Amino acid sequence: MGAVAVHFRSSVRACTTFVGTTALAVPLALLVPAWAPTAAAATKYTVTATIPVVNANDGPSIAIDSASHRAYVTSYLGNALTVLDTSTNSFVTTIQLSSPTSVVVDSIPIELVKASRPALLPPVGGLSKPTVFVTELGGPLAVIDPSTNTVTATVPVGDNTNDSLAVDPSSHTLYAGGEVGSTTGKSAVTVIDGIHRTVKSTVTMTGGFFKHSVVDPNTHTVYFTGCCLNAMWTLAGPTATTFSPVSVPGADGAALDTATHLLYVTNFGSPGAVSVVNTSTNAITATIPVGAEPSAVAVDSSANTIYVANPVANTVSVVDGATNQVAATVPVGSDPSAIAVDPATHTAYVVNAGSSSVSVISRIVTGPAVRLAGSDRFGTAVAISKTEFPNGGAGAVVLARSDDYPDALVGAPLAAAKNAPLLLTSGTTLPDGTKAEIQRVLASGKPVYVLGGPKAVPTSIDSELTQLGYTVTRYFGDNRFATAVKVADALGDPGTVLLATGTNFPDALSAGVAAVKAGGVVLLTNGTALPTETASYLSAHPGTVYAVGGPASKADPLATAIVGTDRFETAVDVASKFFSSPSTIGFATGLSFPDALSGGALLGPASAPLLLVSTTSLPQSVSNYLALTHAAITKGYLFGGPNTVTSSVADSINLALGG
Repeated sequence: MGAVAVHFRSSVRACTTFVGTTALAVPLALLVPAWAPTAAAATKYTVTATIPVVNANDGPSIAIDSASHRAYVTSYLGNALTVLDTSTNSFVTTIQLSSPTSVVVDSIPIELVKASRPALLPPVGGLSKPTVFVTELGGPLAVIDPSTNTVTATVPVGDNTNDSLAVDPSSHTLYAGGEVGSTTGKSAVTVIDGIHRTVKSTVTMTGGFFKHSVVDPNTHTVYFTGCCLNAMWTLAGPTATTFSPVSVPGADGAALDTATHLLYVTNFGSPGAVSVVNTSTNAITATIPVGAEPSAVAVDSSANTIYVANPVANTVSVVDGATNQVAATVPVGSDPSAIAVDPATHTAYVVNAGSSSVSVISRIVTGPAVRLAGSDRFGTAVAISKTEFPNGGAGAVVLARSDDYPDALVGAPLAAAKNAPLLLTSGTTLPDGTKAEIQRVLASGKPVYVLGGPKAVPTSIDSELTQLGYTVTRYFGDNRFATAVKVADALGDPGTVLLATGTNFPDALSAGVAAVKAGGVVLLTNGTALPTETASYLSAHPGTVYAVGGPASKADPLATAIVGTDRFETAVDVASKFFSSPSTIGFATGLSFPDALSGGALLGPASAPLLLVSTTSLPQSVSNYLALTHAAITKGYLFGGPNTVTSSVADSINLALGG
């Protein structure tokens, strides 16, 4: 999904709106995001990188493609489009164009591409094909393939200046707007079918001055802005032919919060401000003072944060959308003139026209959740071990295979019982980091418990550990179910059993720390079937049995079922069942297992639940749970690096915990 493009090429500015045919009336009571925490975490905004770009003077524009980690910056005077890598904040290349003015990115579903332009299909699979669209002064719309950074097509859009470009990602419709000539006093909007790359219609208006634009994909509303005409116009849908005016003082740049349907319009002038417009009523609901002559504005909808460029002061005002107050003022380069936000990372990219650079503003949230991570899964396990045993002194080490989960799923109760960290191994020798941590945390002569048979962990590992002075005990059976029983036998005769499927890992991850809390063990089901090994153990050890997750509940209908709608909610339900007002909590990705396995060994003795999250988002069930429990939580752990759980998720966790 492309970011809003903001472009400046004149000191005269204005504002116009293009409204869709199905505008939704949104009650003001619904405009506050449901995720808003009750207490604010400590949040700061700072420039973490500055990237040079081709001559950005006289009105740059910028667009972000989160999926491919690319940013695109126009250079009107440099006749180029600069491509940046947002994952490394570095220069990639330039694409030569003729006076490019504005840029957007749209991701078109592959099925639509197949139906309309099969020749454009990517060489490998995927759900969508990203495309970059760039307007050129008085020229055609350039269509760029970001995989090759080449212009693959052009679309004639008339002789207007084409200063603004917006895309509706829900309909893949493009809107190019600008002045018609230099003396006509007219502006035009060219409506373009982005899939077939054809012009659908052209709508003109006298008295407007179209310079910038933004789309509401929910209502198909497009807002065009310019400068200082104290008005904004609306056009109802791509087939409408007349505009309706809306009064906005000194209307200039505009950005939309798609979550709240609030439009933020900068008021050019000194002192400057931002008007907050409720798009369901087109009424101004608030005015936010910012720096003098504010120009570009961008919104991070998921964080409810607004970024406003102040070119006179060379700063960016960061506005809290919940309070309409300036939360921070960040110094940037000379003449900040365009902004775009990467919603995946909550990072703002500011184009400084005067210094031909991009300032990268990062949002840094601090709170009770500390990330424990290494460069890989082995390093993360070591980091967790060092946190639990900063001065060594472990009673044992539990060692599991890093690239397969079945045997390791039952390791948390064993680690808790033995006062041990859970470390990972792979191959025929111990990884260097794992070996060093075993020697640091465990005195010679102490036991190392290996989970799984020789096919899972080669016997050469036993020999290596023995040579290091440790005693080695293996727990394994003929299959994963038997191995789980062996571990349960080693823990005596616990009165509680938590069942979880052994054919997948998520349910067993949260069950492991709950088993520690309940003084129990984890046994595995064969999906929805109860294996002989598990059934025999349950028969010989009567007690309380819980079935965690849908498959386990079907395998043993007599067990107390703990089942959510998905893996994330199931983990929440486990936390709610076994942990009352926890003071410590842990988080790990629910999409892979190693980090959560090692994290469970830390959480178990701390009487802390484990919640599962997505790599790039905080599941709603987790947010709801934290809203109810955050007041009691004083410490949190996030297991795994930013490639496993992104920084934006870490921020969301700390925001939900309240800082």
